[in-house]
Amino acid sequence: MAIETAGLTEGCKSKALENDRNYHYILFLGTSPSARGQGLCSKLVKHYQTIASKEGVPIWLEAATEYRWRLYLKLGFVTVEELKLGVERAAETGRHCKGGEAVTLRGMIWRPDGVKEPCSTAT
Repeated sequence: MAIETAGLTEGCKSKALENDRNYHYILFLGTSPSARGQGLCSKLVKHYQTIASKEGVPIWLEAATEYRWRLYLKLGFVTVEELKLGVERAAETGRHCKGGEAVTLRGMIWRPDGVKEPCSTAT
């Protein structure tokens, strides 16, 4: 699914960032189950938002779970597009599952204050 992910997300990212020459990309961010609920992920994202604000550039990421999607929404990210990965081949968890509903990836962008927001294609 890694190759499929790159193809799907690249198109979404290109649309959202077509006028942005520079941006930050949070590729992967995770928290150990024993450390969850302490705000560590939020602190790290806010740290990068401060850096991006100083540079006047957006941050791009893909949220692979509903929990992360809601977290990033709280941090000011906007959903650009919902993508389905592994349709008929994977469950929502990403595990192989014939006839599965697929993994939902949400392409998301955050822009510093004063930087024009893109049009969101997601509902």
